[in-house]
Amino acid sequence: MEWLRELSRWSHMIVGFTGLIAFWFPIVARKGGRLHRVAGKVFVVCGYWVTASAGLSCVLIAGMLARDGVLAEKLDTVGALVFLSYLAWVTFVMLRYSVGVLTTKSDPTQLATPQFRFLAVSALAASVGLIAFGALVPTRWSLLCFLLSPIGLGVGVPMLRYMSGRVGGPRAWFFEHMSATIGAGIAFHTAFAVFGLGRLVELPTSGWLSVLPWLLPTALGSPALIAWKRHYERKFDRPRRRPGTVDAGTVAPARG
Repeated sequence: MEWLRELSRWSHMIVGFTGLIAFWFPIVARKGGRLHRVAGKVFVVCGYWVTASAGLSCVLIAGMLARDGVLAEKLDTVGALVFLSYLAWVTFVMLRYSVGVLTTKSDPTQLATPQFRFLAVSALAASVGLIAFGALVPTRWSLLCFLLSPIGLGVGVPMLRYMSGRVGGPRAWFFEHMSATIGAGIAFHTAFAVFGLGRLVELPTSGWLSVLPWLLPTALGSPALIAWKRHYERKFDRPRRRPGTVDAGTVAPARG
């Protein structure tokens, strides 16, 4: 089992860093272009691998603690496993959703399959479960459980609204796809801030400062996502000028 844990850990780090880099290419590339599509697929595949390896690691560690009969004695470790499993799952849900909306652009209600309904409801249940765990099993992870529990709600509710057809507009799929993708990207950056950056610089391990690496990517990414959506809303609403036309409010030059 030790070799399996090591394989999972190293593959998680290598593929995670690859996905972190791949995430930025679709952001800056022309939307729908070859680079956007190829890099996006790389990011999604990396995301699937990272969330699966994270989930596998949590299960293996929990199994080892249960086998040794020390599960109840190491509540902080249990808290970490529950919290990290939650983040891995909601990140996986965002990735699946970001891909799913691309297949049903013309009719969002086609996405309302048992698979995607389950994913949406599971994200909501994960948020509620995390709050309950943080309240009933006090650990040093309880604060993070409370602070980041809304992520699952912020994933599941929009999914159900979109699949019901209540999100209108011909570009609704675009905003849903990119919002979910950026949400997953924020999760990648959170993992890097906590685990990757922690290997390069000494980060606080106790007190309120210890939660900053967990919260900073979301604190920065959420306003950026709002600004990004407003930018594209204005861009899509802006009428395209035809050659030879004059914008309203301007005066055409007089002809001699």
